[in-house]
Amino acid sequence: MGNDELFNVKKLFKKDLVLLDVECKDVFDLLNYLSNFALEKGLVYPDFKEAVIEREKSFPTGLKMPQINIAIPHTDSKYVKVPQVIVAKLKKKIIFKEMGLEDNDLPVDIVFMLLINNDGHQVFLLQNIINLCMNEEISKKLLSSNSQEEIFHLIQYYYETYAEYCEDVSN
Repeated sequence: MGNDELFNVKKLFKKDLVLLDVECKDVFDLLNYLSNFALEKGLVYPDFKEAVIEREKSFPTGLKMPQINIAIPHTDSKYVKVPQVIVAKLKKKIIFKEMGLEDNDLPVDIVFMLLINNDGHQVFLLQNIINLCMNEEISKKLLSSNSQEEIFHLIQYYYETYAEYCEDVSN
C-alpha cells in the first residue's frame, strides 16, 4: 500500500460526520439512526439501512479493544454512494454482539460506521480503524473528548503520525 491509499483512509473521516452524545435504545435503533443520517447526507442508497441491519444480525461487529469497546458496522459496497466513515460517540453504551463470539454481549463506547463503495478496501479500512483504537493514547482521548472538532483532529493526527505503522500492518 502506498501513501496515496493511506491518505485516502484519512480523507474518509470528515468533521461533520463525527456525531456526539448519540442516544439510542439498542443496536438496531442506532443502525437505523446512523443509516438515516447517511441517507440524508447523500452517502448511501435507500436500501443501505436494511442491508447494514441484516449484516449486523448475521455478522456482529462489536470489538473489544484494550481501552475502549467499538463497533464497526458495514455492508456491501453496492449500497454506498460516497466512501466515508461516520463516527458516533455514544451518550450511553449500547450492547453489540462481539465479532466472532456472537454469544458475548459487548457494551460499546464508539461506533465507526464504514461506508465503503469498493469491497477491496474493506479489510484495509477495518485494520486501520482497529489500529487506531489499539493505540492507548488515542483511545483514551477518544473516550474523554467532548467535541466534534477534537475527535476529528485526533483521528487526523493519528493517521498523520502513525501512517507508516498502518502501512506496514496492511501489507
